[in-house]
Amino acid sequence: ILTHNIFALIASPLLFGYAALVAWQQREGRGRVLAWGLLSLLAGVALSAYFWLPALAERGLVYSDRLLAPPIFTWYTNFSTARDLLAPLKPFDPQLINPSPARSIGLVTLLAGLPALVGVMANRRQARPGFASTVIFFAAALFGYGLLNLEVSAPLWRLIRPLELVQFPWRMLGPAALCAAVLVGASVAALEDWLGARAKGAWLAAPALLALGVVLAGSLPAWHAIYCPSQPTVQVADLVAQERGSHTIGTTAKNEYLPRTVTSMPTETELGDSLLTGEEPSRLRLPEGSGARVRAESIRDPLNATFEIEVPTATTVLYRQFYYPGWRVTVDGQPVTLTVTPGEGLIAFQAPPGTHTVRVTFGATPMRTAAAAVSLLTLAALVIQRLKDEGAREPGRRKKPVPPSAFSLQPSALVLLVACMLVPVVQLGVLDRLAVNRATSTPAAQYPLPTDVAGGLRLYGYDVSATRLAADEALDVAWYAAMRAPTTRRFRPAVAVEDEAGLMWSVLNPLPPRWHREPSETPAWGPSQYAQWARHVHFLPGTPPGDYLLYGWVFDRDNFETLSVLDEAGNAVAPRLRLETLTVTRPRQPFRLEPPHPTPHTFGPLTLLGYALDRTSAAAGEALSLALYWRSDQPPGADLLARVALLDSRGQTAYSFEMEPANGYPTGQWQAGDEWLGQTRLRLPAALPAGDYVLAVSAPDASDGQQSLATISVSAPERSFEPLRVDSPNGAAFGEVAVLEGYSLAPSAEGLSVALAWRAASSPPVSYSVFVHLSDADGRVWAQSDSAPAGWTRPTTGWVAGEYVRDEHALPLPPDLPAGDYTLWVGLYDPLSGARVPASGRGASPDQRVAVGIVTLP
Repeated sequence: ILTHNIFALIASPLLFGYAALVAWQQREGRGRVLAWGLLSLLAGVALSAYFWLPALAERGLVYSDRLLAPPIFTWYTNFSTARDLLAPLKPFDPQLINPSPARSIGLVTLLAGLPALVGVMANRRQARPGFASTVIFFAAALFGYGLLNLEVSAPLWRLIRPLELVQFPWRMLGPAALCAAVLVGASVAALEDWLGARAKGAWLAAPALLALGVVLAGSLPAWHAIYCPSQPTVQVADLVAQERGSHTIGTTAKNEYLPRTVTSMPTETELGDSLLTGEEPSRLRLPEGSGARVRAESIRDPLNATFEIEVPTATTVLYRQFYYPGWRVTVDGQPVTLTVTPGEGLIAFQAPPGTHTVRVTFGATPMRTAAAAVSLLTLAALVIQRLKDEGAREPGRRKKPVPPSAFSLQPSALVLLVACMLVPVVQLGVLDRLAVNRATSTPAAQYPLPTDVAGGLRLYGYDVSATRLAADEALDVAWYAAMRAPTTRRFRPAVAVEDEAGLMWSVLNPLPPRWHREPSETPAWGPSQYAQWARHVHFLPGTPPGDYLLYGWVFDRDNFETLSVLDEAGNAVAPRLRLETLTVTRPRQPFRLEPPHPTPHTFGPLTLLGYALDRTSAAAGEALSLALYWRSDQPPGADLLARVALLDSRGQTAYSFEMEPANGYPTGQWQAGDEWLGQTRLRLPAALPAGDYVLAVSAPDASDGQQSLATISVSAPERSFEPLRVDSPNGAAFGEVAVLEGYSLAPSAEGLSVALAWRAASSPPVSYSVFVHLSDADGRVWAQSDSAPAGWTRPTTGWVAGEYVRDEHALPLPPDLPAGDYTLWVGLYDPLSGARVPASGRGASPDQRVAVGIVTLP
């Protein structure tokens, strides 16, 4: 209870059941034995009442419910599979930073427990009293705890509501491991009895070797030690900065121990800037400009502080501590009333004029006092009972011999004990060195794909759990990556499922799968190590059957910059990698969609349930993401289309197009009751006049009118048809998209500022991205910028022929950049496919980019 209260919760049934088993095994006085067994367990509960009773009683004062937030902390998202439970130990590559061992009981362990069950099933007469019932009890408990790890036990989890506090079903493996260990011991005992009657001498070694084999093959976490990289000494300021940056001040995971009076984190003003500098702060804060001051302070510990203050007038004093029942403040020995600051939940009180001694302490409440009294009284009762038992024993009376139990110490146990003591020595001294010597140079990825990425990252390949799956299933994608050079940047992987049109059909920002242990940040990766990145990918509800493309890329966690994929010369060739083609089938259970904006309207056999729109204002040429939610009331029997239109203030159609209700899944294949999602990019024409437009949907093949969805405000960007001034003219052409008139270069706070001047040749249907690279004579890219033109504000789809667009880019220069001459390259590419727009003219190269100039850096 004191070390892990959740484990105490799930292990209690096993302990109480075992007490009942011991009582049942007695021939006489079963009721008395059972009573004493249960009483001993209840005494343990009462001894720890000072801890668990206030914790339960005061649970409603903190945000404890945050620890039940999906998907991480909920039982129904953390089930294991039977394959996981039986997974054998697999040696880890010692160069792998973050091995993720399976949460399993282990096939070897289960097999080692079979001899005990075989002996019981054979109904052989046991020399050990209670052997059969003990084996059956622990085998049944092992089965029950194992079953609670599987999704088939979900009804039981729903029925027993306190189980939700367990959070993770795999926590049941703790008591399950105890049950498995008893079964292995029973097997050793059974073999000892069997061998002892048949082969003199052999009985001593064989059972011990069996148990030792289980320890070696099924219990070691790895065949070698896993060494953590050394870290600099952590200071208080580092902890405070980490907690503030992650919004987890004074907590473990989800701010769950913050009092409910705290609705917003205190600012630097409330906390004191000294907390961030590592200096010892004053916990007492007096109003600035009031003339009040702290003359002296004495802080014995965080729960006991004394201050001497001087205040000219009645003053509200703030103590930088979250209020919780038990905090007390005295002024000159007299208790004062405490208040709580709104939002921040800090302690505040009134101090009268004059010089005062203020003492702040944290102590008990009536509930905590009562709980402590229960524990102390229980302890006293146990001591008295023990003394009473000792006093009742007659002088010189010998203890009764203890009858042989189901498990008694045998010589093989001594062999096993010595062997297990040697296991760590063997592991660290022998196996670890052998593991290092056989370290793999290349991770064994399911799909090898050695690729270099900007920022010094190397990708070795990836794993995909499935390439054919139902639309309501999920897949796991795992990358294998290493740092080719030390870095201070923090990289993260990203994966997405898209169709051929580039529309995303997976949930944004997928989380790591529950079996995966995330690696440390990339700055901590060693030069000879590699890591596994894994993501659990779900499809959007309503995803229609069909073939989809799986993409992956890497980005900088701090600025969300996508790292370009590099070729052998170090040139950026694509923003991401195309991984696999996924075949998605109908869901196992029909979708029941909940559109963000319900607008039910019937069009013949189909009903438009509602829609989702990413925004209601945009500039001409920009694209809006539109999602339509459909239901088939009856089989359509034919392939129907939906028409999307923009209506002006007179109700006239300013722009329209037709689309399939569910992308790539004709309505002729729909079944009655189907619900599907359809997505499209609503790209506003570049020449669309500014104004408000009504977004409406209709069905060309149904005479059911149209359904208005939303009003979209369209703005027209400021356009310039006058040439822009540039320092370095160029004139290279990029297909039918634009002409690069030239550029201007200037130092900036980030490194270099490059201003490009484009002259549009058309209004292309694709929103192209611009890349600017600074590379040396060997082709290595030292600095780069990739974005839509003008800082994402002027997509190429919004350009009109003849207009000029100023496009600025910042190139951060690395600190180790050598002095010399560098080439400045410019190009256009499709961010979806990575294909570059053909370049021609001055400075154009065969790889479809233009060398606009030479930059000399000191």
